[in-house]
Amino acid sequence: MVARNRHTTVREVRDLALGTAAEMVAGAQGLDREVLWVTGLRATYPLFPDLDAGHLAIGSPEVARRIDAQLSLSYLINELARAQAAALVIDETPSQDAVDLANELGLPLFRVPPSSDLRQLERETLRAVLDREGQEARRAEEWRQSYHELLSARGAGAVVQRLAEEFDIEVELRDTADNTLQCAGKDGDGGHLGKRMADYPVMVAGRELGCIRVLGLEQASSLLPIAARQAAEVCALEMIQACIRQEAEDQLGAELVTDLVSSHSDVEGVLGRLTRQGYDVSPGRRHVAIALGVTAKRASALDSIAAGLESDLRFAARREGVCTLLLGYQDTRLCLVSFPAEVSDQRVRSWTAQAAGPLASRECRVAVSRAVSGATALPQAVQQALACEAMGRRMRDWSGPLYYADLGLYRLLLGLRDQSEVQRFYSDTLGPLVAYDGDHNTDLVGTLAAFFEQNTNASETARRLFIHRNTLNYRMQRISEIVGLDLDSADTRLALQVALRIHSLMGSGGFVVQCAQDGAGIPRYP
Repeated sequence: MVARNRHTTVREVRDLALGTAAEMVAGAQGLDREVLWVTGLRATYPLFPDLDAGHLAIGSPEVARRIDAQLSLSYLINELARAQAAALVIDETPSQDAVDLANELGLPLFRVPPSSDLRQLERETLRAVLDREGQEARRAEEWRQSYHELLSARGAGAVVQRLAEEFDIEVELRDTADNTLQCAGKDGDGGHLGKRMADYPVMVAGRELGCIRVLGLEQASSLLPIAARQAAEVCALEMIQACIRQEAEDQLGAELVTDLVSSHSDVEGVLGRLTRQGYDVSPGRRHVAIALGVTAKRASALDSIAAGLESDLRFAARREGVCTLLLGYQDTRLCLVSFPAEVSDQRVRSWTAQAAGPLASRECRVAVSRAVSGATALPQAVQQALACEAMGRRMRDWSGPLYYADLGLYRLLLGLRDQSEVQRFYSDTLGPLVAYDGDHNTDLVGTLAAFFEQNTNASETARRLFIHRNTLNYRMQRISEIVGLDLDSADTRLALQVALRIHSLMGSGGFVVQCAQDGAGIPRYP
């Protein structure tokens, strides 16, 4: 007998040789029994020549009854169980007594159609036992060719659908950000709770692009991993093409945005390029720019989030005749929106709030420019959106879209050209208090901010900070001493409030306006 590296089980023989035509009618608890050989029932005694432990028996009970009417199926099951056979394959529907007996003895019992060629099935089954690796390789090649044809004709979705249908499981194609790109299967609810699952990486030249995730493995075929790996290999072709297209689009988008906001660019040429990409720059239309940024935790999902935002925006404005174009620019995504002149600013705000609202809990930043008239004003809108998004990175509280029109004092700070003078102003007013907090582990800056947030109402400020009114009075006195300014002066209060706004925009690398305009490459906009 041929030596093998690994035991072949009844389950594997079923999957490799018996196929879908074989129905398992009893003895499922014995599927993991080892199969050493295959023995066919003969029309003479002994019925199963050289039957031994671990043999899988194949035969027609009708042939046995013709030899001797006493040789019932139940008798055969008893004898095979006594000999420690691995399983039995027959070509007729067994009686309930035979099914119950096979279940009791734990002997796997399969039924194939009466028209089956049992001798041919015996040879194929023996080939699977002796050369399991070869049979698996053959099946892998069959799946690879089949999936390639599906991919060419109908795309990765068809591959996922075929895998799900063939193994009666739920299948998802996911990217590295764990977003579902395609899904198919018996449930289709996307829920994973309580389901056994396995992931098969989609790899290209050592680069992982995602995975094929299969769910519902409780009764899955032993061949599923082989088929799933072939599906992942084939889907990699489409995913790498999508990555290449995305990288090319990102490069094109970055160049287009750079040219759009450059004071030296040919505006008409840039507008022509926008037109060729399907963006409507015709006369009489208005435009708004929306910048999307995410935290480092969500960086890998930026493209899919941006595509979702654009889709939601189109849905929200579906009756308004909008046209959108999504562009990549450094670590942000920029959505240009063109719409008829009669659409009001209030309607524009309604769209963006509806589309960006769900993103607030996903660690995303959405910044919206003013609506501008005419395509030649697009550079202004783009600058506003990008600068607004960059400023928002330093703001403590971010909820929903941030509108450039709502920045108030921040717009003046954003437009200041003399950054050194801003820094000196900050150092002369709030700087000493910041330094004191750092040296003494206090938060007098927070106390001052709360004081102004409560419109200088001492009682409300104390209540907000959960401190006694006398404690607040002491802190305010210390603040006045540290900054060397009279807090009863209206000019002093205004200066400190401006300094607090600057403080909220301070980052680890310096003043945020400097970072936004110089470090991020956003042109200055007065």
